[in-house]
Amino acid sequence: MSHLNEGEQNVLNINAWTFSDNLGIGRALIKFDELASIPTEAIITDVKLKLYGVSSTDPNSSNSVYPGSPFSQSSNAVYVQRVTSAWDESIVTWNTQPTTTTVNQITIPNSEAQYNWNYTIENSSELNTMVQDMVSNPSTNHGFMLRLINEALYRRMIFCSSDNSDSTRWPELQVTYLYNDTCNSNFSYSMPNALDPTTLTFNANVDAGQHIWRYGSQSLSTASSFTHTFNPTNECKELSHEVIDTNGNCSTSINLYICNTNQDTTSIEEVNSMSNAEIIISPNPSKDFWNVSINSKEKLSAEIIIRDALGKVVLMEEKNIYIGENNIPINGKNLNKGIYIIEIKGKGISYSQKLIKQ
Repeated sequence: MSHLNEGEQNVLNINAWTFSDNLGIGRALIKFDELASIPTEAIITDVKLKLYGVSSTDPNSSNSVYPGSPFSQSSNAVYVQRVTSAWDESIVTWNTQPTTTTVNQITIPNSEAQYNWNYTIENSSELNTMVQDMVSNPSTNHGFMLRLINEALYRRMIFCSSDNSDSTRWPELQVTYLYNDTCNSNFSYSMPNALDPTTLTFNANVDAGQHIWRYGSQSLSTASSFTHTFNPTNECKELSHEVIDTNGNCSTSINLYICNTNQDTTSIEEVNSMSNAEIIISPNPSKDFWNVSINSKEKLSAEIIIRDALGKVVLMEEKNIYIGENNIPINGKNLNKGIYIIEIKGKGISYSQKLIKQ
């Protein structure tokens, strides 16, 4: 009946048969909601769709093509097509069946046994393509339709559905994919000697994998951790850390200035990004305090952090910044002599600079 729902049937009945002398055509729908658990950025490398046949004790008929079958001259090959509109298992009928597309459709050949005939679709670029799009665009995952290629009379292919009493025979979609979330290229760095700011030690957050460190076009190291002494210049270069592991490639980089200053010392600092303010810190070097002058374009809240050469936080405070010039004193009387890094972060502000305590 075209208005009946068969969402609780224990089989996927793909057929063209007579029912009380009336022609009836059956198509099957399957959908794997579990695809939503795969990150949308994942790269699908392999997909297998496994379908399991019914046993001889199943009361819901059998395949029409098998050795010795009177219907073997009529092909029961099936198309697997992607569904392109939404449907609900509990209410869908022939009259309300969803739309499909022939793009990337896959053929299941004639069955080879009356019962217990299983079929796996594998090594299929078409299946991989369909599943990749379902993962990358979750709202388009409406599953698959199985339908006879020729829906003329006396053809049938039967598989177990997810309502079958034997859960080991439910339709199964096996997906293999790559995702870089576990590929961690983040790193930290510090100054082993506060009096020598041109020498830095770099430490990868994760030891595993192949490591490639570069400063501009210069290769520095392939170890997970290393120490390097830079030659001061007035040029800003990018320091990058690339990790290659079984989960793919990932890369993290920062921009470093390693340059000469007006003092007899060198300066190492990250490039600052500021769209909302101009910042001047003086005097620097200083014996007791620094004045942080922030000329802001809008009212905002800023976090001020000072770290020692090993990265330990020695001062942290939050300040309200108003439109115009703001002068914030930083008391360094209790700090030991050496080099510190000040960080200022807020809306449109990402600033860091070296401070020298004499």
